[in-house]
Amino acid sequence: MTRKIFRIALVLACLVGVKTARAEFKDIRIDLTNAAYLTAEEGVQNEKLSMGFVIADDGTPSRVAADDAAANIVLSGKFHSNEHG
Repeated sequence: MTRKIFRIALVLACLVGVKTARAEFKDIRIDLTNAAYLTAEEGVQNEKLSMGFVIADDGTPSRVAADDAAANIVLSGKFHSNEHG
């Protein structure tokens, strides 16, 4: 009987730990059309670039350097045009 109670307590402790360890999912959108978030030097066709983003609690992105430790997302690619980002 003691073993059964111990197992139940262990399972409950694990479940509480899993619940507190989960991060809340955020639905975000980063619109790169019209060279948004780019400097004039980066907005050149076929220019390779990397940029980092920090996502606020409300899902709003803010640009940071690609190697910034605070970056939640790092995007890399080539700029094509204002219509396609």
